[in-house]
Amino acid sequence: MASPERQHRARILAKRLRYGVEALGFLLPAQRSRRWRQQAAELQAKLGHERDLLQAHALAASVGAADDILRFLKGLTDQSS
Repeated sequence: MASPERQHRARILAKRLRYGVEALGFLLPAQRSRRWRQQAAELQAKLGHERDLLQAHALAASVGAADDILRFLKGLTDQSS
């Protein structure tokens, strides 16, 4: 699993790619444009979901959440990777 910083950077790049494809879509073949936009959006969403889970775990740990809650959040994080 990449570091949170690298995941965040990849998410930003996926977002820029999606915006670029949307902005230049009229110059690209329609089928490829749709596929590239969809792939970038899916990657952006996946990375965002993983980041949200990591943040939830860190927040729960910082407020002293019960161990079973931390294990549950850790399990969700491991499943999404």
